[in-house]
Amino acid sequence: MTNDIEGKRVVLTTSNGTRAIQKALKADYILAGAIINAQATAYAACKLRKDVALLCSGAQDEFAFEDGLCAGLIITELQRCIGSWSDLTVNDIGYTVYSSYQFYADRIPEALHQCSGGKRLCKLGFAKDVEFCSSVNAYTLVPILTENHTMKPFLFE
Repeated sequence: MTNDIEGKRVVLTTSNGTRAIQKALKADYILAGAIINAQATAYAACKLRKDVALLCSGAQDEFAFEDGLCAGLIITELQRCIGSWSDLTVNDIGYTVYSSYQFYADRIPEALHQCSGGKRLCKLGFAKDVEFCSSVNAYTLVPILTENHTMKPFLFE
């Protein structure tokens, strides 16, 4: 799959993610993580050996529960990659989203259907999209925006 997009321009459209990416443009790397590629995102971050800041983009300038669950899942995967909590520095918000993910880990579809973003999408007829987005670690590909603003894929195998 990486050969399909390597060297090509990739367009990512999101509701608020684009603003989060713009705010992070000074970073050496920006990884596009989601519930569907959380493990690959965490392992790519570990491989880069840089500090990691998780940006939850939210919706209409508000916290979005689904973003928090994703961040909690990525923290879980980072902990697995690193091997211990003692080597991971997580602030109180990070620990809160991690705990929230642990609570819903076996019920991600339910959690996404019950949060305000999921309810809104279901009401608009996108229930199948919500189901799709709740597929934990379904993909092993992570888009990475580099410091010179080029996109490179990371394939976790």
